[in-house]
Amino acid sequence: MVFLVFNFEGEEAFVQWSENDSIYGAKHLAEKWATQMVDAGLKTVRDESTSSFKPVLSMIELFILLDLLGTSDSKVPNYFEANAASNEAYLRLVDIQGRLRGSRLLSIPLSERIKNDGGLFRAEKMQMEHIEDDHIPFLKRNVSVLHVIPYPFPSVWHKANDNQAALDQEIIRDWCLVWAVFVSEYIGIDFNTNPV
Repeated sequence: MVFLVFNFEGEEAFVQWSENDSIYGAKHLAEKWATQMVDAGLKTVRDESTSSFKPVLSMIELFILLDLLGTSDSKVPNYFEANAASNEAYLRLVDIQGRLRGSRLLSIPLSERIKNDGGLFRAEKMQMEHIEDDHIPFLKRNVSVLHVIPYPFPSVWHKANDNQAALDQEIIRDWCLVWAVFVSEYIGIDFNTNPV
C-alpha cells in the first residue's frame, strides 16, 4: 500500500521566518512518519522496526502541496522535472487539463483570461530552491514532491486586497475538476472526460 499525501499549506513562524523558526507542523509530521512503523495493512503501529514493518514516510508515493491557487493571474510551473514521480504527476495534470479543455468541461477557454494559453500551467521549468514551504522536511527525506504553487506568486499575495474578492470562482472550479480527475485516475477509477 502507498499513500498519496495532500498538504494544504500549514507553514508558520513565531517570530521571524528562518530555517529554525518556520514550518513546525511539517517538520513534526515528517519526523513522526520517519519513525512511526506500520505493517502493510496499516493495522498495527509499532515504535520498533521488524522485517514486516516500515516507516510511514517510506510508503508515501507522492507528497502534494497545494498553495496560492485560485486567482486568475496564476500559473504553475514544473519545479521537480528531475524527479520521475513528481514530473510524471505534473505532466498528468497538464494532460488532464488538456482533455478537460478538449471536452469543453472547463469553465471557459482559459486563453480568453490567461496570457500565453498555458491554462493553469507554465511551459517553463523552474528551480525551487528559493521557495521555503511545507514540502522541505519531506523533500529532505527523499519523498517525491509535487509543489503546486504559481510563480510568480499572485499579484495580491500578502497585500491588503488578498481576500475573497481576489479569487476567481471559475479558475477554482477548473482546479477542482482537474484534481477530481487526477485523484480518480490515480486510484484507478476510469474518469470519462467526454461529455454525454
